Amino acid sequence: MKHSRLVRLFTVVALTASLVAPAGAYADASLDMPLPTDTLPVASTPLLVDTPAASTPAPVIVVTSYTASVDRITPGTSFDLTLTLHNATNRRADNVVIVLGSAGGSADAASAAAVGGLTVLETGNAKFVGTLKGERETSVSFRVIASPGTSPGALNIPVTVSFEHDGARQDVSYTVGLLIEREPALSLVTAQLPESVVAGEPFVASFELANASDFALTGVTLSVEASAAAVSDGTIFLGSMDAAITEIIDATITAEQAGDLDVAVILTYRDDFGRQQTFRETRTITVTAQPEITEEPPGEPADETDEGNWITRFFKALFGLGE
Repeated sequence: MKHSRLVRLFTVVALTASLVAPAGAYADASLDMPLPTDTLPVASTPLLVDTPAASTPAPVIVVTSYTASVDRITPGTSFDLTLTLHNATNRRADNVVIVLGSAGGSADAASAAAVGGLTVLETGNAKFVGTLKGERETSVSFRVIASPGTSPGALNIPVTVSFEHDGARQDVSYTVGLLIEREPALSLVTAQLPESVVAGEPFVASFELANASDFALTGVTLSVEASAAAVSDGTIFLGSMDAAITEIIDATITAEQAGDLDVAVILTYRDDFGRQQTFRETRTITVTAQPEITEEPPGEPADETDEGNWITRFFKALFGLGE
């Protein structure tokens, strides 16, 4: 019991001495002293760090194709321009709007769409599509016209795809190309050929064609063709055909068989892009067969005296005198 009290007394004395001792004293003893717990970091407490929220990439909407409702786009002729759009991602695009032109406002877009001669008809140049889901496509049509007087050539039309994603508006611009070409006004003025002919006998067919356009044609050739017939002098190479003039071609035709004969006059020319174009007019005539020549069968030669003796035979027969 006394031993325990001595130990506790010795411990209290040692602690008191360490508190009043000068710096450096009991250096070895201080190594064994526990450090205050409030100076040590606690491993279980997380450190708070501000990190930006991850955002998903915007959808990718592309113009995969576009078509015109006419084979040839000519100034002054309206047509439907149809655009096909495809969402190439699996992310949804909201409030999709297709603008024919730039996205700088309605007035700017209309001006952009009219650059080069193309103008939007019947509706505005922007159309609302709505939601376009991922891996889906949609089509939008605009009624447009190439204004009269538009120069032939390639016309670049700007197209803007506008949509919302993650609360932000996205605008993507594309360009589609259209070919504007002129359509000449050609007509058949006169066609002179018989209504019917005989097979094997030649006849002349004459045609007069007019270029009523306000521009000249190049690479012009005039020709005449006929079904089941031989045609002579049936091709004329003109080279060029000026505006507001006529050209005449005369061809000799020989039908080979009876029936209906189609005779066509053809004018070929080169368009504004160097492609060969054809104007054709056809007339139909009737071909009859050659008449058959029949030979009379051989008979007895006529008696030259019969004509002079008919009176004698008459009276003999009247009086019963016999021949």
